Amino acid sequence: MKKRLLWALGIFVLSLVVYTLTLCPTIYWEDSAAFVTAANTLGIPHSPGFPIYVLLGRISSLFQINNPAWPVNFMSAFWGSLSLGLLFVLFFKVLRPNSEKLSFITPLVATSFVLHFAFTTTFWSQAFRAEVYTLSLFFTVLLILLLLKWSDLKEHDPGTAWRFFILFAFIWGVSATNHSLLVISLAPAFLLFILLTDSKYLFKLSNLIPAIFFGLVGLTPYLYLLIRSRQNPALNWGRPDNWENLWRVITKSDSWHGSLNVSNVNLWANLIQMANFMLSELLLPVVILAALGAVIGFKKRRRIFALLAGIFIGNLLVVAWAAEFSTRNLDLLGYLIPSLMVLVAWAAVGAFRALQSLQEQFKPFHWKTYTPMAASILLILPIYQLSRNFKSSDRSQNYFAYQYAKQILDSVRSGSVVIVADDNTLTPLWYMTLVESYRPDVTPLSWSVLDNLDYLRSVKIRRPELIVPVGLNKPEWIEKFAKLNHKIPLFTQYVDLPSQTERAFVPAGFMLRYSPDKVDLEPDYVAQQFTFLQKLYSDLGATSGLDLNTKEHFGNLFFNWGVYFDRQGLPEQSFLNFDRAIQIDQTNDRYYTALGKGFLRTGKLAEAEKFFSAALELNPYNEDNQRYLSLCRDSSGVQQNYP
Repeated sequence: MKKRLLWALGIFVLSLVVYTLTLCPTIYWEDSAAFVTAANTLGIPHSPGFPIYVLLGRISSLFQINNPAWPVNFMSAFWGSLSLGLLFVLFFKVLRPNSEKLSFITPLVATSFVLHFAFTTTFWSQAFRAEVYTLSLFFTVLLILLLLKWSDLKEHDPGTAWRFFILFAFIWGVSATNHSLLVISLAPAFLLFILLTDSKYLFKLSNLIPAIFFGLVGLTPYLYLLIRSRQNPALNWGRPDNWENLWRVITKSDSWHGSLNVSNVNLWANLIQMANFMLSELLLPVVILAALGAVIGFKKRRRIFALLAGIFIGNLLVVAWAAEFSTRNLDLLGYLIPSLMVLVAWAAVGAFRALQSLQEQFKPFHWKTYTPMAASILLILPIYQLSRNFKSSDRSQNYFAYQYAKQILDSVRSGSVVIVADDNTLTPLWYMTLVESYRPDVTPLSWSVLDNLDYLRSVKIRRPELIVPVGLNKPEWIEKFAKLNHKIPLFTQYVDLPSQTERAFVPAGFMLRYSPDKVDLEPDYVAQQFTFLQKLYSDLGATSGLDLNTKEHFGNLFFNWGVYFDRQGLPEQSFLNFDRAIQIDQTNDRYYTALGKGFLRTGKLAEAEKFFSAALELNPYNEDNQRYLSLCRDSSGVQQNYP
């Protein structure tokens, strides 16, 4: 037991050192900045609220010294490393029944595959920034270990086993307050394991009622959302200050009768892309070993196999259902962690069986003699994974989100209202204005919820001098708001506005500024914006080591300016910015599609075909691009069929 804990401690320390070395020093893009803001202000981030993460983040934030973001980022690294230590205990337990003759090699196999998993881009990407997924894995592994402990003790020590089962129910409830969807996806696997262990256990009221009670007790952190929302924190997303709104936030639904949002993604295409991604993440030899380990598990330890297989299948289906799969979406990679964990667990079993076969083939075979050699071979996997992914996972010098938000705030006037269309802009502005109190006079508003009454109430509480219209769609809201608050400077990112409303905004750096007296887009505005975008493009080109998410953000920025200039009837400026988007982020199929559509619209079929083909090389499953490519190759039907 002592040796096992020492091995687990070693994994914890090693991984924590690596994660800390690559930790983002400040806010990162998207949800990361929102979680840092919520933790530092005891606020409420997006649905489903993540109360246990916010509360733990608040504790972490108390240890900050002049950098409110770093401790919350570090919390992800800490929980990730702690999860890996627990994962070693789990792998050791799975391997141990077959390891009597290989006791010297068991911890090496477990360590090798735990570290191989630790240094995948999937898991590493959750450990260098503030996110919920490392804590989610900690709960997942802990729940599995508690179930296995209950199973081991149930026959010869039922009293202790019962206590482990009740603890399992409580932790399951707590874990649901970190990420409810992922925990729900695990429920069928846990239920199957319980029924396979003792089909009557849950039907005994002495077991079922306490389990339900303590499971509900575990869910009580959700009350934080209700209580805190009534105190009107600066960040109060969804405003869950009553039971109906609380239900909406937790379930991401629109009413008491709503349910989780229905996804319209191509499930089969998602599963294929996920399979390809997992193969590239884990490497072919590991996937082959995983297949071998799954077969061995099915033959020899069917209950544990059923548990792991249930986790794998349930998790895969949830990820495939949640959204269109993309390796650019770090949240979806976080969703995929349980499936990768199961594959690596099976791979460890497969590798162990291969070593057993080697021992049987070359009798007598003394592992003590060959332990150094075996250790060297086994550690090749994590060392290779570490070297392969270190550069792409290193965010230790990444200040882009922070600097971007600061530059926006420096560019707007005192007391401005800034309407924001994407999370990469919204959440860093939250952090700067609410946590660092940098330009607290500026109010960022989310374009996506300008038609939401609860959100507008929160805006009114924060800026009581604003006249906030209600009952309008988003484009109408902007026009009405601008007229009612004509003395307050109004800025917006480029969004899809009616042409009449759009003409009232002029380019102003990162944003468009409301200028009601403007009639036409004057050449001076175009020239100033050209200079700004040219400098931004040059600065980005001079910066080495842009990570994929930063490339995507600034690629999208230039792409949106391309759309804007296209709508203004300035094709040269439009194509220039589309091209800049491609040069910054050459693997984003969306940009190639936009250029292809532009050439198709002007009848330049050869150029259009080239760009649609490039888009399909990057994303072969995009049906729109397939259709556009067909239009290019059927020149007689282009004019009639192009939408």
